[in-house]
Formats: sequence, C-alpha cells, structure tokens
Amino acid sequence: MVTSLKENIKSLIFTLVIVAVAWILFAPVQLGGNVSYVIINGESMEPEIYQGDLVVARQHTKYEIGQSVVYTHPMFGYVFHRIVDKEIDGFILKGDNNDWLDTYHPTKDEIEGTYWFVIPKAGSIIRFLRLPVNFVLFSFVMVFIIGILFRMQNHSKLKKKKGKMLMSDTQNPTGSRDNHMDIFFLSFILMLIGIILAVVSYTKPLEKEIADDIFYSNTSTFSYSGTDEAGIYDRTGINTGDPIYPSLTCNISMSYGYKFSSMTATAEDYKKIQGSINVYAVISDPDGWRRSFLLVPDYNFQGRVVRSELSVDICRILDVVEEKEELTQTDVRFYTLSIIPTVTVIGELESVPFDDEYQPIINFEINESVLKLADAETGLLLNEEVLLPRRMVVDNNLTILGQSLTINLARQIAWILICMAVVVVAYPAYILILLWRESEATRIQLQNEPVMIEIKTNNIKKRGQIVVEVASIQDLKKMAERYGAVILHQEKGTTHSYSIQDEGMLFLYTTEVLTKEEKISPLEQENVTKEEK
Repeated sequence: MVTSLKENIKSLIFTLVIVAVAWILFAPVQLGGNVSYVIINGESMEPEIYQGDLVVARQHTKYEIGQSVVYTHPMFGYVFHRIVDKEIDGFILKGDNNDWLDTYHPTKDEIEGTYWFVIPKAGSIIRFLRLPVNFVLFSFVMVFIIGILFRMQNHSKLKKKKGKMLMSDTQNPTGSRDNHMDIFFLSFILMLIGIILAVVSYTKPLEKEIADDIFYSNTSTFSYSGTDEAGIYDRTGINTGDPIYPSLTCNISMSYGYKFSSMTATAEDYKKIQGSINVYAVISDPDGWRRSFLLVPDYNFQGRVVRSELSVDICRILDVVEEKEELTQTDVRFYTLSIIPTVTVIGELESVPFDDEYQPIINFEINESVLKLADAETGLLLNEEVLLPRRMVVDNNLTILGQSLTINLARQIAWILICMAVVVVAYPAYILILLWRESEATRIQLQNEPVMIEIKTNNIKKRGQIVVEVASIQDLKKMAERYGAVILHQEKGTTHSYSIQDEGMLFLYTTEVLTKEEKISPLEQENVTKEEK
C-alpha cells in the first residue's frame, strides 16, 4: 500500500466531506438537489449571457421582479429569462434582448431557480461531449491521464524512499506492494469505465419511439367522350383532350375512377376498405362568382376500386352563365368549369386505422363557343401520396467506437465491469484483512511500509550507541518523522525489531509474534488438552 492505514482513513474522510459539500452545493434537481444547469440556445439574454454558455441556477422559496430565473416551458423545456412583472398565479418574463414578453406565464412551482453564475462556452462543450462517440473518447482519455498520473506519483514516492537507503546491507522488497498496486489500479480502471458506462446508459431510456410511417396512394382516372355528328374530328366521336363545341353537341359523357393502393396492404386490408363518393360540377368566373351542380349524389362502395359514370349538359351550364351576365351586365371571356369528385375512404393498414377524404379537381375553360381543358390540363391521371403516421417502440441503442449496443446490454456490461472491479479488489483486500488480524508485526508492516526498510544484518546496534526503547510503534514513527529517517525492520525468529538511528542514538521498538498455541489462553489450552484425552 502506498499510504498508511491512518492516512487512507483521513483521505477517505476528506473525500467524503468534499463529496458531501459538492452534493449540497451542486446536486442537480433531477437527482434531488436544488441546482439547475441550462445550456443557452439563443440570444435573448445578450449581452449578459451568450449562446453556448452554461447557466447555473439555484432554487429559492421566493422570486422577485428583476431576477433572472430558469423556468420550465411545457413545449420548449428550460427557458432562462428575467421576471418583469407578477400575476396572481404566475410571473411575466422577458428576455433582456427581446422586444416582446414571454407568452407563457409560469407559476412558482414551474420556476427551477434564480441565476447563480455562468460558465462561458461550457454549454457548447457539454453539447459536444453529449455525442456518444465524443463522450466515450473523452472518458478513455481521462482514464488514461489519471492512470499515468497515478503511476507517476507512485514511482516518485518509490524513488524518494530509495534515496534514503544509505546502508548497503538493507533491502526493501516491493514486489508484493507493486502487485497489490497493479491490482488496485486495474480495479480502478474497470470501476471507472463501468461507472461511465452506467451513467451514460442510465441517462437514456431503454426504449424509444421511431417513425414507422405507412404510405398509400389515392389514384384517379378521368375521361370524357361525345358524338361527332358534324364529322369535324380526325377520329370517330369526341375523345378525352378534344375541344367541345356547344353549337355541335351539348351532352358530354364523363367517367371517373378511383383506386386505393399501398405497398404494405394485404388482401384482407383491401377487403375491409369502404367509403363514399359524389361528383359536383362547379362553374366560376375570375371575380369569385360560382355555381354548383350535383352530377353524382353520394353513394357507398366497398373495396379498393370504384368507378362513376356521369353526364354533363354544357348547354344548361351556359344558360346559367348567360342569365348571370344579363343580370349583372358583365361579359367574361372564359369561365372555369371544374369537375370535383369527393371520395371518403376508411379502413386499416397493418392494424392502423385511417379515415381520408380525397378531392381531385379537373378544370375546363368554357364560353359560349368552346369547352376545353384548362391550360393543357394533364389531370386525367391524378395521383396523391398519403402518409399515415405510425410510431414504433424499439430498443434504444448506444454507439461506442462504432459498435451499437442496446441500452439494456450497456447497463448489464456496466454492472459486470463494476462487479469485476469489486471482485478484483476483494481478494487482495481479504488478504490484507487477514494480515491485519494476524499480528502486531503485520499491522506495523501494513501501516508503515512506505517509511520502513527491511535489513539483513544480524545486529542493528552499533558500539557506543545509546539505545532508547520506545513504548509503541507510533512513538517510533513520530521520531522518524522528526528526524526525517526511515524505520529499519529486522526479524529474528518471532521477534521483530523496529529502529531508527540518529548519530549516536538508536530508538528501538520490539514486538513478539505469537504462535498459534501461544495465542490460546491457558484455560482454552487446558480444555483442548482434556478433549484430546
């Protein structure tokens, strides 16, 4: 061990005190503390606070006008603004750099704390380290640096001790200690990696929702036809795309078809689809006037395909237009005639219900002379892609060095590493406990090894030296600290001698190591003898 037991206890107590004070001062609200940490993501509090800064706020029992506070917005999360006014049940806030007041007025319970201090640009660094790859790399770098410093400190102490070994007939075996230190260092590395992995994995949920949207298509087909009694067209009759002249024919036959399709739909899904359809004709002018004509009344259908046949009397529509112009004393060059089917369809896709209304529009231009598709209208085949939102719950993942682990597996690995660290350190700790309980000599060895040197000489007393026997090893250690000397240890049989030399003085402490038989009291020995007889 590098430090004595007493020093270890002092270090442990000091560490616990530091941790307790740090917890009281800086424990976050999420872990039961009263401190909130907010990364600024805007310019509303400039020039005092800038984007990327980390604001630290502490909870208080009372909040006043003029205080900069952190509050929880139901949509945006943490917001850091200044209180400018109070209401009966809330506060009015505003960003210092904003020209408007916050629309949300938090209550006292929604305020997380008042401004304590700010760490410039720390928020940007934290945001960078939040990326799993960056955090893992940073953690390994910190582990490496701590390990190097740990080993450097250990080696520097060993060099200091070796510098004090001025006697050629001394030895200081360090193999066992180095082995223990290597084991403790290994357990420290395992424990640190396990804790880092545990912190990262336990701050993320086991599962997450992802978009698993379903797509389907509404497809329409439209065509029209009529008779060509005058024989003015190349083909027999009037076909889709041809202009129609009211002076030659009034009645136009139209056909509208609807088809539902999806890449994920099954035959059973298609069978369950049902809906309704109607078709209107709407005549309108550029001024906004319009008149509707029902061509196909509502009727229900079952399945993914439906077709409607309809007839349009364009002469009747032109009569309505003529009457409108006579009454309004207007003359419009072209009107718009829109054929508007409305399809309502309901069903299920992969057990996700949907209810959709599809309304394509086919536009014509019409006047007293001609009816034609508007602006080379290509809407004779109308397709509409529809997204059906769906959320799927999947295992959340953590990516480490390019490898993806589920959060559950990462948590298990973290506990395995922590348990391995405990197991690795448990055996040498158990050995140390046994050594501690074995005898006073072993306890002295464990406590004072850094300042103690094993010697092989048969006699540590020099002629003419004044020998002063001290009452305890603690007294001898005080003398060693006073004179800056190391403790010499000599073992002869069951007797262990500890001494320090200072010019003509020899300070000496001795102890006896009892055998197993000697450790048994006379009464116990008598009982054992009786049992043997």
